[in-house]
Amino acid sequence: MKSRYSLFILASFFIIILIFLGLYLGRFYFGGEDTGGGYSGYTLPIGERAFYIGIVPTPRNSPNSSFDDLVAAYEEAGEIAEICMVWVERMGIGEYELLKRNRVIEAIRTYGLKPVITLNFATIKRVGGAKVCH
Repeated sequence: MKSRYSLFILASFFIIILIFLGLYLGRFYFGGEDTGGGYSGYTLPIGERAFYIGIVPTPRNSPNSSFDDLVAAYEEAGEIAEICMVWVERMGIGEYELLKRNRVIEAIRTYGLKPVITLNFATIKRVGGAKVCH
């Protein structure tokens, strides 16, 4: 009984070593290398695709972001994508004035992004509640 247990432990250890060795050597065989994080290194130029890549800049320490955090977020977004989604608190009527005042479109265009303004059509005109008929 004791020799069976020892044999089982030895076989398990050998299998674990083979798995780790296979994973380690497989990285080299399949061309994967440790990049240490960051971007993948693959590129797909805009001339070779029929779509834009969009992103929403998300600053560090949100919602308590500093101005430097905001600048870094828009700069990184400009390196990754071509378009950027824009939301504002007040949608519909008054949205244009709010966007002009906070200069977010200017920030987006500074880093080469094209803005995509979101608009919730349900908020264009506020109406009072009506009774629902069944």
